[in-house]
Amino acid sequence: MKSKTIITLLFIVSGISFLFGLYCCYSMYEKSNHLEHTRGIVKEMRIDRVYEHRKLKRVQEAVINYDTKYGNYQRYKLRQIKTSL
Repeated sequence: MKSKTIITLLFIVSGISFLFGLYCCYSMYEKSNHLEHTRGIVKEMRIDRVYEHRKLKRVQEAVINYDTKYGNYQRYKLRQIKTSL
């Protein structure tokens, strides 16, 4: 008797979670149709080597400028860390 109630409760909770996930995916799909496609210009590219805890890491940073219909320029800083052995 107790295991049937637990299974029923888990089934209901998992169903609600699944429906919520579907709703979130659908809302992201709707918002993706309203994206503005732009081309960026890389203004600065920097690669640094950083030693952290016996490992060599390469940190790559880029500053990208691009035009939008809402403003002239927006800055976006892209950072990527690669670990080499």
